[in-house]
Amino acid sequence: MRSLLKKIRISFSNEGMSATVIKGIKIIYIKLPKIIRDYSTYIFCKLLGERLVFSLVFSVFKFKCKYNLFLGKERCLWLGKHLSLHVLKTIYMNPNEIKYQSKGGIVPYIQSGDWDLKKKPFKLHDTIKEIYEDNIPLKETAQYKRMKAAVEDKDWGNAYWCRSQNELDNHFKILTDALSDIKNGKYLSQNELSQDIQNKKKELYYPNEILVSIDRDGNYLHEKGGSHRLSMAKICNLSRIPVVVIRKHYEYVKNKECFQQ
Repeated sequence: MRSLLKKIRISFSNEGMSATVIKGIKIIYIKLPKIIRDYSTYIFCKLLGERLVFSLVFSVFKFKCKYNLFLGKERCLWLGKHLSLHVLKTIYMNPNEIKYQSKGGIVPYIQSGDWDLKKKPFKLHDTIKEIYEDNIPLKETAQYKRMKAAVEDKDWGNAYWCRSQNELDNHFKILTDALSDIKNGKYLSQNELSQDIQNKKKELYYPNEILVSIDRDGNYLHEKGGSHRLSMAKICNLSRIPVVVIRKHYEYVKNKECFQQ
C-alpha cells in the first residue's frame, strides 16, 4: 500500500493530476478480468454501434498522437476482439503484392517499433507445393499424415480440432474444394461462403480471411490465416483476392492524409 501511494505521489508531482487519474483508470481497466473488458466493449457497441465506437477510439488515438499524450514508447492502438471482428474491412488486392510475412499472433491495429523490420520472404505453403508442384496425392502429404496422427493421439489442437477420421476427411474436402475453386478462378471471400466456420464466429478474434499487415513503407505482409489460399492464388496467378488488414505500422499511418488533424 505504501509503495502504491509513493508511486501516486511521484506521478502526481511529475505528470500532474489529470495524467495520474487517466493512468490509474487505464491500470484498473487492464487489471479487470478479460470477460468484463470484452463485455463492456460489447455493451458500448450495442448502444452506439461498432462503427461509431471505432471512430471514437481512433479519434482519441489521433488526439493522443498529435499532442503526445500518454503514449510512452509504444504507440499502439488495440481494438480488442469485438471491434476486430466487426470493423476490420475486407479489401481486394493482387496476391503477388504480398511478398513478405510477419507472424505476430494477436496484434495491435496500429503499432510502432521494429516488428516490420523482422519480416521474412513469403514462402508457399508446404502442402500446396506438394500437391500442385510435386504432384503428391493429398493423403500422402506431410500435413495430412501429421493431422491423422494427431487425431489418433487425441491431440485436437494439432489436428485443427478434428476429432475423428470423418472430420479430418471433411476438413480436407473443404480445403480441396476451395483450392479447386481458386484454380478455376472462383475465389470467394469467407462471407460469400456458407461454411461451418461462420457459425463459430464468436470464437474467433479476427475475421476468417487472409490476414495481412502494412509495414512503414506500405508493403503488405502476410500475418496469419489462409496460407493455403494465398499460396494457391499465387500459383494460379490470380489478379484479385480478399484480405483483411489487421495491423499497420505507426509511421505508415502517421503519413496518411486520413490521420492528419
